[in-house]
Amino acid sequence: MKIQFNLLPKNHKKHLQMQKMFRIITEQEIQVLILCLILFASLFGMYFVLKVEVSILDDVKKSVTNNEQYKDIIEIHKTFKKVHGEMNIFSKLTVEHVHWSQLLAMLSESVPDTIIVNTLKTNDNTITMTAVANTREDVVKFKEVIRNVKSGDINCFEKIIVPESELTVPIDVNFTITFDVNTTCLK
Repeated sequence: MKIQFNLLPKNHKKHLQMQKMFRIITEQEIQVLILCLILFASLFGMYFVLKVEVSILDDVKKSVTNNEQYKDIIEIHKTFKKVHGEMNIFSKLTVEHVHWSQLLAMLSESVPDTIIVNTLKTNDNTITMTAVANTREDVVKFKEVIRNVKSGDINCFEKIIVPESELTVPIDVNFTITFDVNTTCLK
């Protein structure tokens, strides 16, 4: 059996405990520092590798662009891009184009022989037409015929206005009719 006596004074015991704690903290700091150095070294290595790859790719790009065939391909690509842009503009115009000749055909079918059209003016989708009718009833019938003109299920003429002040004369009626054209009928 061994008996051990701890005969160290309290100050010395405290000093030894502090040295032990300081040693543990110092070892942990060294370990963290080593991890940080490894991290920085790996980041620097990645930076160096990426820089070398970028310089290699730049050299490859310069060698390819200096090739005459590549310059021809670039010119052809620019030409295709220009033609494609023009085709997009053309297709947009054809989709949004309104055929006003269809409007004239619809009006010529709708206007009876008893009405003589003097002028036909357009402002965007609004048509203003001045005409002379034989009687008031012809104007009313014409208004109804215009209201019922359809293309499929769509009414072609909307907001039909004939001022009543122009319908006071029973015969030889000068009148103005204003209506909006639904452009879906004209496409």
